[in-house]
Amino acid sequence: MTRLTIQNTALFSFMLIGSALSSAADAKNVSPLTIAKQFCTLYSQQQLDSQYHELVTPSLENAIAEAMRRNRELLKKAPHKKSPLSDGIPFQSSSERGSCKVGRLRTIGDNVKITIVYQLDKRSFRRDQLLMTANGEEWKIDEILYAPLYANTMRKHLKTLFEPAVPPAR
Repeated sequence: MTRLTIQNTALFSFMLIGSALSSAADAKNVSPLTIAKQFCTLYSQQQLDSQYHELVTPSLENAIAEAMRRNRELLKKAPHKKSPLSDGIPFQSSSERGSCKVGRLRTIGDNVKITIVYQLDKRSFRRDQLLMTANGEEWKIDEILYAPLYANTMRKHLKTLFEPAVPPAR
């Protein structure tokens, strides 16, 4: 090989490696704020129920899939009754629709909490929080903490939707 061919081969190899590293860095650079904005965009377009898969961790996706499976079972048994998920997947603490805006970001250890503000009307709003974690090279939503106290979460809520109703105490 001539000296020029060796230099061209080395340069080409270097460019390929650099391109691969750049692509990996780009995936890692999708910020939690970007994910939160995508969440609000899908919410506003009423497409969150069908397009949430890219935004959530596999663990949260499995919890949603389990709830959907149980919902289908209930519908088979009683197709005339309203099912727990007939109004959609509970991505927010309020059943009312409103505008969605990304609020404050806080870092907690290796996780990030981002406040999502739902403006329900001129005077009322609700603030939930997205708990995000780095999933491989991407940030993903691992939990949604429901307002007002953030003690109830999406996972807990999905489980309680299918628990039998407790009769009132006498």
